Amino acid sequence: MKSALPNLLTLLNLFSGCVAVIFVFNNHLEWASWAVLIGMVFDFFDGLVARVLKVNGPIGKELDSLADMVTFGLVPGLIVFKLMEMALMTFSLDWPFLPFTAFLITLGAAFRLAKFNVLPSQNDFIGLPTPANAIVFIAFPLIIAYQGSDAMNTFILNPFTLLFLTFTSALLMNLPVRIMSFKMREKNLRDFSPQLILVVISIVFLVVLKFAALPLIVLTHVVISLFKTYPK
Repeated sequence: MKSALPNLLTLLNLFSGCVAVIFVFNNHLEWASWAVLIGMVFDFFDGLVARVLKVNGPIGKELDSLADMVTFGLVPGLIVFKLMEMALMTFSLDWPFLPFTAFLITLGAAFRLAKFNVLPSQNDFIGLPTPANAIVFIAFPLIIAYQGSDAMNTFILNPFTLLFLTFTSALLMNLPVRIMSFKMREKNLRDFSPQLILVVISIVFLVVLKFAALPLIVLTHVVISLFKTYPK
């Protein structure tokens, strides 16, 4: 019975993603972003519960990737698709095929998750994790809805900004670089100091910048990971 709890949490992550899709279709992008954030909570706890209960298994791993594909792969692609449509109207551009490039995010996430399923388990990630990548894009509707200034909205609703971030995210998810995780497996607390530094920086960013901090937190995560020393 206890083995069903992590899978239930994973299914709630998937449900959150499905709800987010409906919100996007109804042009409630900020609600879709909140649904993805809720999905992230379930995604965090399903792995934690599985490790605590020692019920890790192949079904849970496959189910987790399927849920992540919807919540952190499909939904960010749909959000950027809608943002690109808005950007084209803002700049009065007739580029009807541009919004479809948003699904490079979805394709990149699918490929990254497929590789994750066949690689041996590791303490750290290879490539940017799909939830971290999703944070960048779900931040934009929240910034626009709750704190966006004219200058910030113009920057976000710029087709070149969105196109650059789309290509960059698909690349980062699949580059063979190590991205540190928050699994507390190090015996020495000092070995966990890069994660603690990221937490402190993230708190400061969130207090000062609110939703605008989210993309910067992901960027900081990547930068610290690149300079972190990993055990061989």
